Amino acid sequence: MRTWSLLGVVEDCLSHASRYHALIIPEKTVGANWLARIRSVERDAYQGSFLFEAARFVHKEVFESLGGYDTRLTGLEDYDMEARLEERGFLVGRASELILHHEEDMSLVRYLRKRMYYAQGLPLYRSLHPIRARKQFGLSRAIFLLEKADSSPLAVSIVFAMKALEFAAAQESLALTRLRRFDLNGDIYRAD
Repeated sequence: MRTWSLLGVVEDCLSHASRYHALIIPEKTVGANWLARIRSVERDAYQGSFLFEAARFVHKEVFESLGGYDTRLTGLEDYDMEARLEERGFLVGRASELILHHEEDMSLVRYLRKRMYYAQGLPLYRSLHPIRARKQFGLSRAIFLLEKADSSPLAVSIVFAMKALEFAAAQESLALTRLRRFDLNGDIYRAD
């Protein structure tokens, strides 16, 4: 078994850099707690998908030509970058090495708060990439998980339960975001 190293990931990316404008670096969730194990089942199902993984190694001139990350997006800036790379015809490849995504210390409350934060950028992301967003955040995602998850039916059911909690957290976040758009000097809704 190979030992993971950040240097190994960077060297791997550099070895592919001459053939691609950007690279997806696959992720592996690690951690022994129950949440990390659930996230690992989900993340493993996404391996090889250009919809659910995103380029994180981008040539500087390409990155700059796209205007960098859209900082108005919260947690979805990597999906947006991937979409813009594809829309503009840049060649996106896949690295061989994995990024280890540590979730050992993640509690359910902290995880759902993180999802609530990410959801704040969802309306903008949907307006920028409506077709792609429908595939990434709609029924297509559930179907994809069912087809690709290489786990027991119980594990997949638990992932779906987690996705339902994420959806509820996202809806709450979006509702709270809308409520904050009321003007306190006359309660006029601002649709910005």
